[in-house]
Amino acid sequence: MLTSPNGASGVLARMKHLGLDGRNLASVRIAAVGPATADVLNEHFLHPDLMPETFTTKALGKALVTQVGKGQRILLARADIATNELPDILRAAGTEVTEAVAYRTVRPAGLADDALRALSAGKVDWVTFTSSSTAENFLALVKDAGVDLSALKLASIGPVTTETIVAAGLTPTVEAKKHTIPGLVRAILDGSSQ
Repeated sequence: MLTSPNGASGVLARMKHLGLDGRNLASVRIAAVGPATADVLNEHFLHPDLMPETFTTKALGKALVTQVGKGQRILLARADIATNELPDILRAAGTEVTEAVAYRTVRPAGLADDALRALSAGKVDWVTFTSSSTAENFLALVKDAGVDLSALKLASIGPVTTETIVAAGLTPTVEAKKHTIPGLVRAILDGSSQ
């Protein structure tokens, strides 16, 4: 089960490092959280067997439990900071979940100089958040740098990311209806015309 393009890339890189390829996955089914994750798999001639209609990990978990039975084994490859919501859904359905860190999410020491200058000079209209960790890390860096975001429009890719933005005391201007980068772009375009 892969919950992000980074997770898919991490698993595929590890497989390559171990001398494995897609043939080693012939006996397993693959679940992907959304089309961007599926695209990474497709580049390696792998196609997900399951992708939820709504591209969130919660929806992925709910879709998967309709496809698996008690005692089935699931490898959950994802970020080191992922929440317990997905494995909890899967374990509650009686599956055996093995969690593997496919990549690590690390906050940089500070904002890039050009980003800080653009924000401070009022040269930014929109800030986009493509994940909860992106929002959490960026908002912490902005706070550390003393940058005021109150005049900016904020765009969230989905409900989990929106929760993180709201928890920081901000309100997203738009939230993507379809939780993908194209969906985020559409939300911004629609929000710009208002």
